[in-house]
Amino acid sequence: MRPLADPEKADFEAILECVQSMSPARLSRLVAIMALYWLEYNPIDVHEVLTQIRTWLELDPAHPGVKQAQNLIELSLKQQPDLDALISSCTERWSPKRISPVIQNILRVALVEMTILRRDPALIINEAVELTKLLAEDDAYRFVNGILDHLHKQPLTEDT
Repeated sequence: MRPLADPEKADFEAILECVQSMSPARLSRLVAIMALYWLEYNPIDVHEVLTQIRTWLELDPAHPGVKQAQNLIELSLKQQPDLDALISSCTERWSPKRISPVIQNILRVALVEMTILRRDPALIINEAVELTKLLAEDDAYRFVNGILDHLHKQPLTEDT
């Protein structure tokens, strides 16, 4: 089940099943990652993307995860150059172009939560790893865990 990493082999039904049991916080992260991915390939209005994802996932507009997702998306877009610089700072042997857009967006959302929203890094790293297992290549979660753990151990500021 790798819907974003390889749309040809996507198991969107499995994603829909997972959504039903997700907490609002995890759902907000999933929606934010999906929206950021979508915006990379189809730069349209954020609200339009959110509406389309909400419709596809059959979410009520008042669902708490939707509002949280919008905040994560806006912060990720606003801080993207700084977030990408942080990611690049610990991927010396990896060109940012080698990192898949799915992984880049998982890292961006996690870094927003860790550096700007000041959420518990251990929780955020775990959430990023679990979403990576759902959305990306089989071993990608190790890469995400390594990057986020490395950055967590560095002093980070709100300015990123």
